[in-house]
Amino acid sequence: HKPVHMPEQVIGFHKACRGDSAKPLGNDSAGTNCPVTMKERSTCAAACNSGAPANGTFLCLASKVRLQSVCPRPGSVTLGDKVLFTLAAVASECPTLEQLHTFFASALQVDRDNIEGVFCEVSNDDVALPEDVARHPTAKNLRIGADIIGDTSEVDALLLRTARLSDIVTPVGSRFATAVRGVLDFLGPVKQVHKPVHMPDQVIGVHKACRGDSARPLGNHSMGTNCPDSMAEQSTCAAQCKSGTSANGTFLCLANKVRLTSVCPGLDSVTLGDKVLLTLAAVASECPSLGQLHTIIASALKVDRDVVDGVFCEVGEDVPLSANDARLVGYPRAKALRIGADLTGEAAEVPDLLLRSAQLSDTTTAVGNRFVTAVHGVLDYMAAVEQVHKPVHMPDQVIDFHKACRGETARPLGNTSMGTNCPATMAERSTCAAQCNSGAIANGTFVCLASKVRLTSVCPEQDSITLGDKVLVTLKVVASKCPSLGQLRTMLASALEVDKDIVDVVFCEVGEDVPLSADDARLAGHPTAKALTIGADVIGDAAGVHALLPRAAQIADIMAPVGHRFAIAGKSVLDYVGLVEQVHKPVHMPEQVIGFHKACRGDSAKPLGNDSAGTNCPVTMKERSTCAAACNSGAPANGTFLCLASKVRLQSVCPRPGSVTLGDKVLFTLAAVASECPTLEQLHTFFASALQVDRDNIEGVFCEVSNDDVALPEDVARHPTAKNLRIGADIIGDTSEVDALLLRTARLSDIVTPVGSRFATAVRGVLDFLGPVKQVHKPVH
Repeated sequence: HKPVHMPEQVIGFHKACRGDSAKPLGNDSAGTNCPVTMKERSTCAAACNSGAPANGTFLCLASKVRLQSVCPRPGSVTLGDKVLFTLAAVASECPTLEQLHTFFASALQVDRDNIEGVFCEVSNDDVALPEDVARHPTAKNLRIGADIIGDTSEVDALLLRTARLSDIVTPVGSRFATAVRGVLDFLGPVKQVHKPVHMPDQVIGVHKACRGDSARPLGNHSMGTNCPDSMAEQSTCAAQCKSGTSANGTFLCLANKVRLTSVCPGLDSVTLGDKVLLTLAAVASECPSLGQLHTIIASALKVDRDVVDGVFCEVGEDVPLSANDARLVGYPRAKALRIGADLTGEAAEVPDLLLRSAQLSDTTTAVGNRFVTAVHGVLDYMAAVEQVHKPVHMPDQVIDFHKACRGETARPLGNTSMGTNCPATMAERSTCAAQCNSGAIANGTFVCLASKVRLTSVCPEQDSITLGDKVLVTLKVVASKCPSLGQLRTMLASALEVDKDIVDVVFCEVGEDVPLSADDARLAGHPTAKALTIGADVIGDAAGVHALLPRAAQIADIMAPVGHRFAIAGKSVLDYVGLVEQVHKPVHMPEQVIGFHKACRGDSAKPLGNDSAGTNCPVTMKERSTCAAACNSGAPANGTFLCLASKVRLQSVCPRPGSVTLGDKVLFTLAAVASECPTLEQLHTFFASALQVDRDNIEGVFCEVSNDDVALPEDVARHPTAKNLRIGADIIGDTSEVDALLLRTARLSDIVTPVGSRFATAVRGVLDFLGPVKQVHKPVH
């Protein structure tokens, strides 16, 4: 027939929108002025409690309420132009919103940050496909759309490009179809549901005001801050200093959260530098741990973990998953997360950091691909990732802060000093030393490191001093409690794969309570954990230090073998171990005191028998020096006295024929923290049981108590304090047994070995408390 003209026919149909689906942003509205049913292209807005006009409008477009409306607060809302489009497509399934984000950005050649409101909705009606078209007999009817942000000058170009998304013969449509077909089994016809729509003066950024009272200045030299009660987005404030000086660093309101810090300069140590701040919105099964997040961001950006600071992850509302995603992960909902971090960099590095951090949400880039791959390595599910704002550069910010150390806490060893040359307050990384009565230069130095005086110094006299290199480590850890010092020594030795004896002067200090996420609280069995500061000095020779420094730097990195071993060791003794961070890079300190023993008193050496004229021992004996009985007959004595760990050990006797038996001995000395000394009889039994030797082969057993009590945590023992003990013995063995005896006695302090486990079990069977046990020296043959 001839073509037929039919006037006044239905050429477009859209169901009315439901007005109650328009949800205003913020807390300052009394709802909306939207009718119950909204006609196509009609608009409405938030109804503000103040009576002021709202920013932005809701729009009924293709049966769906689009855009946002909010009651303004100063500085909290950004307005701009948007271009809205809706596509009807036939495809095997909905792409993820993350994939759609990427498709639109690629096809339209716009920044991903300029794409908002992405959606994909599936109709109830399947579409039958010819057999030769796809691997499935049916496909889905989809509605796909987004809002594109653009400057007014860009709107015409955006309208033209979005109109071409459905036209495969154009570059825009070709890029879109190619991108979709790269991830879906089937894509059929794509059609514009309506012409792209330009909506000026729309909400393109909204953030609730920050609470100024959440800004907490560091140090003790401030009288609060100049922050207002409510801070507008990207506004700054700072500490107010008692001295009237200007504070270092600023607080910044960024995406509803007060970021960065401010401190009044005094004797405390403050380092300033540039920071790049990023905030991501993500949909995922849960928050990664902060330790995992630290590693994920460092890995994605290819920066050192020490560059990544101020990491956080906050959980928002539940997000329903598509049927396919729910089937894959095994649950119907995921969490809306806010993830952020501050990146420290030199001024020259900032442009590169800004570029790379802007790519974290874009899986088509190497940075974004590494980020999502790393997240999928630790979480069941992660979908859409978006930048909440462009990464922000903040120069002259606090990147390191340590309170000054109290010089009076530096205590020199030995009896030949007249105090120290340490000032009353010590700046970070400053050193001082003992002042010697003789005018000699002291051995070793004290150092102020992370607000704590570390290392020791001693005046060289008759006392025995061993010098060597030390690597100092300080960690911030969130955990259920402090491990015992013995457990901590074992954890660090295991992680670093070094002998326990070279892990020296370990400490653990408890700070504030830290609230745990719901998931972590369920795992740990309690709602809060403790902020701990953990540290140790690791002894190494000059050649070994270069290997120790990189290993010590990896303790906080759970993705590295060292950090993984540390985390596993921690979780084997504690209910909960969360974030682990380096407080500073491991510090190498050469020529430090690694062994100190007071001289022995030679007059404490008492020869056996009646045939001696005393001894040839000097008044003061140096460590490991020997002497013997002086025999009336002039004959050489049998056996020697030995100065070992400030105590004269062994025996010497002037011989009579057949009256003296000689043999090999292995000597050991242990330092232990315990409720009291066991009896010598009990010690005899402990050593025989632990070493699996005959009791008759154990001689010279001793236990000595120092004057200084050790304060114990409330949950560790029934008493508030314990004693510092020195325990030792001499083990008799045939020459053929000596090597085995040396090995076994070296293990008495290591609870993870059978020898150490038997010793600790035996002691704890009779004492109220036994804490860390340490070898004072290697067993001596």
